[in-house]
Amino acid sequence: AEIKPYVKNGKTFGSDGYFNMYDQLSEEGAQKDEQHSNQRNVIYLNSLSDLTSPYVQGVYVHELAHLLVFARHKDDPSFELDPWVSELLGEAAMQTANLYTDHVHATRYIQNLDQPIAVTGYGLSYGALSMFAEFLIDIFGEEKMGDLAGSNTANSFRKFELVYEAPWRVLFEGYLQWLFQHSARSKFHVGAVKAKPLPEQLQLAP
Repeated sequence: AEIKPYVKNGKTFGSDGYFNMYDQLSEEGAQKDEQHSNQRNVIYLNSLSDLTSPYVQGVYVHELAHLLVFARHKDDPSFELDPWVSELLGEAAMQTANLYTDHVHATRYIQNLDQPIAVTGYGLSYGALSMFAEFLIDIFGEEKMGDLAGSNTANSFRKFELVYEAPWRVLFEGYLQWLFQHSARSKFHVGAVKAKPLPEQLQLAP
């Protein structure tokens, strides 16, 4: 039976999921990092919502993308994938399945562009990654995302340069232009970018 989402401390809890790369390794391989392996291709879902809802389907697709990308490279010792690139691929997979269910994150990002795209460690912005993924798919097509997932180049920025045949700076400039010109027609329905007004007096360094 469906378990309805619940509210606790003013927040509504419903569905989430994750992928654990160690489950695809042998137990011996996982133990090297003091981890355990179920030795299965598996994703984990914890849902208090209707399992057929678009949001839960988006979680399926996002986590499945992580599993497929890692499975493709798990035996390649040279393969590295920064977390922000991995999450970008997850967000792109949702969009290729026509599941624009991270619209809350995207809207929050549009209202505050201070959130970065490329982050090491914690601090990922799913809104920023969602909009950047939409830009890449809109301008270059879905196939390039597959090429990005297949690249085993260690440097993340270099991955983009090789796949999209442009320096990262040029790619990012194109994204900013697209963002201001086309966010109002985004499939996330985020509306136009809200630019912060400049202060009346700029503080200039001596």
